[in-house]
Amino acid sequence: MVFMPDYFPAVLIGTVIILFCYIVWLHGRIENRARKKFDAWYHEEMQRMEEWRREEISGIVQEKATILFLRWQKDEEEKIRKDAIKRSHAVVKGRITEQFIPFLETFPYNPRDARFIGTPVDLIIFDGLSEGACREVVFLEVKTGPGAVLSRRERDLRECIRKKNVSYQVFHTGR
Repeated sequence: MVFMPDYFPAVLIGTVIILFCYIVWLHGRIENRARKKFDAWYHEEMQRMEEWRREEISGIVQEKATILFLRWQKDEEEKIRKDAIKRSHAVVKGRITEQFIPFLETFPYNPRDARFIGTPVDLIIFDGLSEGACREVVFLEVKTGPGAVLSRRERDLRECIRKKNVSYQVFHTGR
């Protein structure tokens, strides 16, 4: 028979208790490590999903913005074309009108004294020249529209004339 000391059952119970505590402690550590790994994985997956959602939403928003922009561009292009045609008609009408202005009944000068230039001034009037004596030289700009204003070049010419920076010269060709 095997000899067993009297304290053997107490040692055995103590060892079992220590092993049990160690197993409980190990189980807690393993569970903590697993929880940390799971949490890290979960947060990574959530971030990945959030990025995917943002990219997906961004793509949808980009598509919608592109569609809206193209629609706006088409509408504006039509408006611009119509406006350009309208302005072109107004310019052509204005140029034709400028040439026929001297023949209107309300024109204050003799039509034979008017010379059409077109730019930078529409007409130069040599008032009285057809009667034999020029009384005045008039630079006349014709505006046909109610909101028509002078261009920068036209304003510059007007200022030059107002300041009396006008001269008469003769150019000989050398023949």
